[in-house]
Amino acid sequence: MRFQWAGSQGVPAWLPEVHGRGTVRRGTLEDGDGAGSEVIVLTADARARPAAFDPAATAPPASTVDAIFVYGTLLEGEALHGHLPRHGPPVPATVRGTLVSLGWYPGLLLDPPGVVHGEVYRLADPGDALARLDEIEEFHGFDAADSLYHRRLVQTAAGLAWIYVLAHDPQRGVPIPSGDWRARD
Repeated sequence: MRFQWAGSQGVPAWLPEVHGRGTVRRGTLEDGDGAGSEVIVLTADARARPAAFDPAATAPPASTVDAIFVYGTLLEGEALHGHLPRHGPPVPATVRGTLVSLGWYPGLLLDPPGVVHGEVYRLADPGDALARLDEIEEFHGFDAADSLYHRRLVQTAAGLAWIYVLAHDPQRGVPIPSGDWRARD
């Protein structure tokens, strides 16, 4: 079980305590706007889980974060933008990471750090929106090893937002040096 949180507002109240075997790492991560954010990564050995472990309970309540950072096919004017559930207007933003092309869609890696350009949207119904986006992004849960993407929290200039990052380092990914999906060619 691995949880990752990046933000400058302190540790969220929903961040679970790790009991038994596991590690907690703290550090800083440079945000897209150049400011430093606290990063907390919790990793717990699967054997440390209680018998009644519920993976859904490890996520923060969907209603606590109502924004999503998008950087590829969900951007305004791109192929899957129409699948982005009801939302407010886009706010341009950047995050730290590396953008790679996987053919007709991109992926974001948190290492090595660069700048990735995208948009933040406020979601009208975060619970419903995230469920639909999880399906599109093949995110099967916070504890699922078979996900194509992992959903994480990231601090942007527009505030705390969800982001989908690649679950595994791609073998065929081609780096996009500009960090901008629209300027990939």
